[in-house]
Amino acid sequence: MVWPVASTGFPTPSLQDALAASISSGTFTDTAYYLFSCRTADGGARHPRAVYASSQVLKASGDHFDAQLGGGFSTNDEIPAQTSDYGYESDSDLDDEEDVNGDLEIVNGSKGKAVEDIDKEPASISTTLRDEATARGVQHNVFVPDVAATTWRALIFFIYTGKVYFSPLRAYGLENRRKALRCHAAQNPDLPALCSPKSLYRLADIISLPSLKSLAEADIKRQLSVTCIAEELFSCFSSTYPDILSAQLGFLYAEGRMPQVMQKINKNLAAVTAGQMPHAEAVLSALLGKLSETLLLASQGSARKQRYTAPTLEETPKSESEPRPGLPPWATSG
Repeated sequence: MVWPVASTGFPTPSLQDALAASISSGTFTDTAYYLFSCRTADGGARHPRAVYASSQVLKASGDHFDAQLGGGFSTNDEIPAQTSDYGYESDSDLDDEEDVNGDLEIVNGSKGKAVEDIDKEPASISTTLRDEATARGVQHNVFVPDVAATTWRALIFFIYTGKVYFSPLRAYGLENRRKALRCHAAQNPDLPALCSPKSLYRLADIISLPSLKSLAEADIKRQLSVTCIAEELFSCFSSTYPDILSAQLGFLYAEGRMPQVMQKINKNLAAVTAGQMPHAEAVLSALLGKLSETLLLASQGSARKQRYTAPTLEETPKSESEPRPGLPPWATSG
């Protein structure tokens, strides 16, 4: 199975210059980012992993990295082993704990140490990561607390190549997503793992990378279907990003899809009114607003149809000049 790849016209001239300079300097990766890779049962995150990059290439990609890495920066952030407050519940690129023992190596598409390090003491994990980074010639260590390692790896790959490989939305089922990840990893062992378009959309928005944000948005829209729309519509992600919510509502009301998912919508509405989805108040407001707009347009269309109904022959007075065949009764031959 071949997975679709989204791409842009990269590399830009500035990135080509940075790549050429890195070849001449003899060193390419000088920065290590540390990000969590595993979701815990209580909603936190654990098991930090390293993603390596060239600061020169990153600075050429946009203002965010130029500001972060410019000015002779030197960063040596602490690397916690886990956190109970990850801050992004909708992140599909964190592996669930039950995946770690058997599937983490495949799912993450990484050749780094994973399973054998999962139960080490926090200090030991941090030391291991730093020792490996030092051996690779890394000068700067940056900890990113609220982005998954898989997402950041996909970001770096996009900055280098202009290409990104998106995973199925979790709304299609965890098993379907796992199957897609394994299939992609088996066919493309040297490429980054498939990445959630929602997670990359969020990250691209944070770092102001519009080219990546547009690709992620297009893939989110591409994956919309009657199977997933009810779950996606009431997600925290949709309530955070109005453009995505608007696209989902447009999909829902187009081509008579609402009756097909009304049962699921009603279930979510009941959860909202019961206070189980506090984040979905904006979604509910937008949903009702779109419904009102749709009903208004429908009533206006019906009124216009009634207003312009042609009179029958019986209703039209006879005139001295009978209308030509095929013309309305009020159109005379003149």
